[in-house]
Amino acid sequence: MTRRGSPAWLGLVAAGAVLCVVAASCSAAEEDGEVTSSVTSTSSPESSSTVPNTTTSPETTTSAALATEPTHGGVVKVGVSADLVHGYTDIDGQQVDATMNPLLRGNDAPEIARLVVPGAFRLDAKSGELTPWLVDQIPRPDNGGVVVADDGTVRVGYRVREEAVWEDGTPVTARDLAFTHDLIIRLGDGLRGDGLMRAHELIDSASIVADGKVFAAELTHPDPAYEMLFEWVLPAHLIDPDTFTQDWNDRLWPSAGPFRFVSSELAAFGSSDPSIVVVERNPSYWEADPETGALLPYLDRIEVHAFFLGTMNPGAIATWVRSGSVDAVLAGLFREFDQGYLEDFDELGVTLVAEWDTLFEVLAFNLGEERFEINPDSHNDQLLYRQAVLAAIDRVALGETVSTKPVNSILGIAVDGYDHDAWAAYDDVSRAEGLLSDVEGTPMAVYVTSNGDETIRIGDAVIEQLNQAGIQATGDYEGDFFGIQLPQRRLDLYAFRTFAGEGGLSGVAHMLSVLDPNNEAAFWSQLTDSVARYRDVVAAAQSEVDQERLALLIQEAESILADNAVIYPLVRRQPSYRAFWPNRIQGIIPNRTQGWDTWNAATWWSPTG
Repeated sequence: MTRRGSPAWLGLVAAGAVLCVVAASCSAAEEDGEVTSSVTSTSSPESSSTVPNTTTSPETTTSAALATEPTHGGVVKVGVSADLVHGYTDIDGQQVDATMNPLLRGNDAPEIARLVVPGAFRLDAKSGELTPWLVDQIPRPDNGGVVVADDGTVRVGYRVREEAVWEDGTPVTARDLAFTHDLIIRLGDGLRGDGLMRAHELIDSASIVADGKVFAAELTHPDPAYEMLFEWVLPAHLIDPDTFTQDWNDRLWPSAGPFRFVSSELAAFGSSDPSIVVVERNPSYWEADPETGALLPYLDRIEVHAFFLGTMNPGAIATWVRSGSVDAVLAGLFREFDQGYLEDFDELGVTLVAEWDTLFEVLAFNLGEERFEINPDSHNDQLLYRQAVLAAIDRVALGETVSTKPVNSILGIAVDGYDHDAWAAYDDVSRAEGLLSDVEGTPMAVYVTSNGDETIRIGDAVIEQLNQAGIQATGDYEGDFFGIQLPQRRLDLYAFRTFAGEGGLSGVAHMLSVLDPNNEAAFWSQLTDSVARYRDVVAAAQSEVDQERLALLIQEAESILADNAVIYPLVRRQPSYRAFWPNRIQGIIPNRTQGWDTWNAATWWSPTG
């Protein structure tokens, strides 16, 4: 049973607003006003951990007609993939501390924490754009939020929304932004990933001015990544930075988001039950649905079932869906190779939404001398040959062959709207023959890549297309691709993987550094003229704060890559699936980037109310 502890700040909560915090690795018992703990594996009192052995649709009829438009009320149970278990040991034998804290290292914390913890911005998965959340606008030069002085100094300013408050009624202010920045800088290496630190290191801490709702600071240097500042905003009046990593590791802090934390219960490592995190409507939440004008959120309560894929296979999770033990499952739980478990979903009335994964396959040429070790007849130094290889590859047919999705951008792969026609010159497969007629010697390619089953399938399909076009091609999938062949450049024609950007043009611009000639993944430094211009474009893009000029630089960079035919965006791999009972939950919109699927949970709604 979940019990409610009494954290020190509870007295600050407005009258009638009851909030509980339970250590995530324990079940808590109240003793003299303190929370004591003991290791358990339990389930939510509202949700049985025993899955009915059934493949039929659960009872869904109600005495009232199902709502057809968003309405307030309802409780939903949502499954996510998260290593949120007690006693978890990773493959290196290291104990992993389960955490829902999105700032600290831990798996899948943002998917859960975003229900509670707000940010200055959020990523609109429908458009791929950053949109303001706690603040009234994303600062830009054209709206006065970014000011570039004559000496090149860049000053950034935010205004927190007047209506934004924490759940105890305390206004969200610029002080919270300043506190969050200081805490992130202080945490340093303990942070999740490198994006938070990379953004916040742009702020000259000594220049910060926090006055009421207005925050302003100078940047250490111009960089479009400033737009990723304050992805998370924390309550300065409730967090002790000296004990942050201990006090807040296994719990969520007070909310300024649509929901507030109720409880968490971790399953023991090896259990077939999920861990359960419960959140409920934050009565102090301030946002309205722009489409209906109704105050958000619509739902009263969300029970998050965190499935640990180390002990819960997709077939077992599919059974949870069939039985109605969860109303929806989000990204990461069902992949393309799990389709066999999902074949009866349509018949049962479960909606299955496929969205392509953030993993991309990119074709590349090695222009270094090392390529001759694997292909003495390599023609990679001839532009016509490289262009013929790209023209020979039919990416649409490739996608149909290996169940992938072709993409038409290598820099804007996260968002379809960033695609442009830089690669259109290679869409005509018949053009390959004409290009090959002027190639010196017999066209020959050795395709090298890793030995994963899906990667080999893609490689074999590429080789078949090259052979059909008149390029003698063979495959080499042996050896340690990532550990030896790639670092030592023992390659000819090869594929590497990259992931979708972080959202916004700054995320797209960040991809430029991945494809820089100095990077081991793009060996085209012999093309000195083009390389020099590309490096100039990279440097300009990564110091450009104006969105229109940044977009032009990104387009030019991609055109250089396409004109020189040194790399090629092949396909977007492995669709992932979201499944939900449409008569229980509506409004789920998959996130196509590396962001979270709970990005719009405030507008989820229940047809049963």
